[in-house]
Amino acid sequence: RILRIWPLYYIILLIGFGLFPLLEFAHAPGYVICLEQDGIGTLLLYIFMLPHVVFAYINNEIVVVSVLWSIGVEETFYLFWPILLALFRRHLLPILGVLVFFALLIPVVGYILCHFSGSPPSHIAAKTQGFLHIITLYAMAIGALAAYIVYEHAT
Repeated sequence: RILRIWPLYYIILLIGFGLFPLLEFAHAPGYVICLEQDGIGTLLLYIFMLPHVVFAYINNEIVVVSVLWSIGVEETFYLFWPILLALFRRHLLPILGVLVFFALLIPVVGYILCHFSGSPPSHIAAKTQGFLHIITLYAMAIGALAAYIVYEHAT
């Protein structure tokens, strides 16, 4: 799997950060500005397969490489899931339940607080909600919970 995904991922990065800035006709509006603002930090997050963090926290959309956010989510899950299984295998069901509960609760509480306070959401709350939406941890936790239940109750 790594041999299929990672080479293409890094080729797209090379094009987006190396070749595209050199091509005058290929610049989208604000493309060079995006690279100049948080260029090194953004590049490092992309190199370490964390483009979804760029989307959520830096809000630095570089058109050519912005499609890589889903690969970042997938790779984060593949890193996170085995560690979770290794550390908490005996207590996995309650932990998955708590993850699902909090992942679903955070946006609801944020919405309720913003709605009843009459003020716009704070910067941190907005970024946290955006990050949860982008990494789709709750969706992965729900899927993992369903897979765990099916696996444990298979006859």
